[in-house]
Parts: sequence; C-alpha cells; structure tokens
Amino acid sequence: MKKLICLAFITSFLLSCSTLTDYSGITVVTKDIKTSKKYDSKIIGVFSEGLTEVKLNNKYGFIDKHGNEVIPVKYDKVYSFVRGGLATVELNGKAGVINTKNEVVIPFKYDFIGTPKFFAEKLVRVKKDGKFGFINKEDELVIPFQYEMATDFSECLASVKLNNKWGFIDRKNNVRIPFQYEYAYSFDEGLAKVYLKNGRNYAYINKKGKIITRNRIGFSFLIKELVYRSNLGCDD
Repeated sequence: MKKLICLAFITSFLLSCSTLTDYSGITVVTKDIKTSKKYDSKIIGVFSEGLTEVKLNNKYGFIDKHGNEVIPVKYDKVYSFVRGGLATVELNGKAGVINTKNEVVIPFKYDFIGTPKFFAEKLVRVKKDGKFGFINKEDELVIPFQYEMATDFSECLASVKLNNKWGFIDRKNNVRIPFQYEYAYSFDEGLAKVYLKNGRNYAYINKKGKIITRNRIGFSFLIKELVYRSNLGCDD
C-alpha cells in the first residue's frame, strides 16, 4: 500500500512536468514521442521494462522509449510488463504470456491469466472452462481447475472460492483456512480482509484464520507490522 501511494504521488508530480523522466526503473512520459505510426491515443503513460503499450484500430502492442514499435500492434488486450520482462496479453479471445522479444512464454489457451509478477510466489492463477487453477512458470498445472473464483498467491496463501464460500489454500492445494467467508482478499503484511455473514460485516484475520480485529480499519493497520513479523515464511 505504501509503495502504491508513493508511486501515485511520483506519477502525479512528474505529469506536471514536460519531460521524459526516469525514476527507479520506471519512466513516466509527459510529452509526445515521435513514432513512425499514428496511434489512437496520445502517449502519456508508464514505461515498464523499457516498453509501454499503444493502441491502433482497437489492437494493442508496445513501443520503446525511442518510439520504435518493438511488439506489433495485434493483440486484443495487453497488460504492462512486470519485473522479469513478462506481460499477460490476449489474442483471439485467449490469454497468454509473452516476453519483451514477443516470444510466447505461456501459450494462448486460457480464458484468463493472472499477473506474471506472481510467479515470484511460484504459481499464477489461470481460468479455463469456467474454473480456476494455478500453473507454474513452465506452464505446468500444479493446482487443478476446481475453483469458482481465485486470487493470486500472496505471502504463500491464495484465497479461493468453492461451493460459494471463500477460504485459503497453500501452494500444495492444502486448505489452510476453511471455506467459510462471503469473500476473502489476499494477505498483505500478515492480514487478510474477509467478509462474514451476508457480506455486511468484515474482519481481518491472520494466517491461522484467527480474527484480529473487526470493522476497525485504522486499528488493523496499526497492528499489521506486529502480525506480519510473526507470520514470515512459508510452510510449503
């Protein structure tokens, strides 16, 4: 959360300037870049891994900081590249993952693929035929397509939905916190926000499923650091 707030502040500040500025590996563009093509939208965005997305005739591709089209404008939808040089893109109604050389890393066979940055947690969620499962970076199915909904792994656990209830699993598909919630967010610094009966009341739980605080957001953030320090590491 702190990183997002910091990035938002930096982006806002840089957009008030009229230069192309590097900051911690991210480049914020605040003026037009000369390109050999006329794209549908004015280029004002964030470069990630040296590339930013462009749109032409409802198709998407990527250009570099010099305005060169590095990845052709042919995809139905694209997401920014993440650290490690991977991006989720969609083509002909299917999702896959490419690298900065436009090489296919994960084939276009899924209805949805989570952000590749979560390969840092070893697994990424994918959807096929209406169900969610998890694959590794080699496109091996590690957790079968059995869940109605899922979030990506965070701090070794993922919230998933089964039989209309949410719970948490580990990377071996063991149920670590039972399916009992109306909705469950990912863990962040040792706490996860979960909705209880009828989705009206919420609470923050630790990795053992114990309720730490109910409906008291400010207090929950005060204790996050203590909870996080006591929940470092993964059992799997």
